[in-house]
Amino acid sequence: MLTQGYCIWFLSGENALCPIIRVEIFKGRSIDKIRDLVKILTDCFVKTLGGKPGGLQITIIEVDIQDMDSGGELCCDKYKT
Repeated sequence: MLTQGYCIWFLSGENALCPIIRVEIFKGRSIDKIRDLVKILTDCFVKTLGGKPGGLQITIIEVDIQDMDSGGELCCDKYKT
């Protein structure tokens, strides 16, 4: 497996590289917003790096705001939701 930032490539099938994009966001976005994000990421990835949209996998990971930190401070404290 090769890793570059949040874009992970792995070997599958006949040793074809299959890109995976991992996105970590706070919980609470609507399914329509997530659909929009996935569409934009897919279009941008294919336009920039090539390939076919069907070969790209996008994983959305929703986290609670108290489960993430930024600069050593919990986001729930930093952003006072």
